[in-house]
Amino acid sequence: YPGSGIAQGSEAREGRSPSWFNAAEAVQVLRYCCLLARSLSSQVSASDIGVITPYRKQVEKIKILLRNVDLTDIKVGSVEEFQGQEYLAVIISTV
Repeated sequence: YPGSGIAQGSEAREGRSPSWFNAAEAVQVLRYCCLLARSLSSQVSASDIGVITPYRKQVEKIKILLRNVDLTDIKVGSVEEFQGQEYLAVIISTV
């Protein structure tokens, strides 16, 4: 499933947290996940999708969005968490 996309938005931090996030990009990741997992023509299930992002806060934001639309089977984490695993579709959020 090749593709690319650029989400407009800006990176931010909450309070004293050193971790960055980009809310607009998190929403775009959610849209891609919904498109992949819920398309009638798609052969990709939620458990076939992985979302990689380098920042813990972005992981949290994306997980919350996915939970709100009942797509909790999608794995979201850092590069280290994905080592040795394979997914049919991988979305990379660079913040």
